[in-house]
Amino acid sequence: MRVADSLPTTDVLIATLQPDGASEIYFTELGWVDSTVPNHVTQLRFDPTPAYANDVPPAAVAITLGGMATKCNPTVAAADSRACPP
Repeated sequence: MRVADSLPTTDVLIATLQPDGASEIYFTELGWVDSTVPNHVTQLRFDPTPAYANDVPPAAVAITLGGMATKCNPTVAAADSRACPP
């Protein structure tokens, strides 16, 4: 566990929700992501600011349709085990 004071600040990482314009996730009573809700959040991306582009790798937390949060790398090819789920 980390204290919030030790986490990177916004001058290091830029957090964005994917897809663009998404702002919410709804879950069904079984815990699955409700895919009938248009434009639901699928990823929380963390991209380095230009000053840290060579020092900090991009990362994401992907929300699968099964409702699981998974850490992944949004910049690698789909065949890579670190890739984000589609």
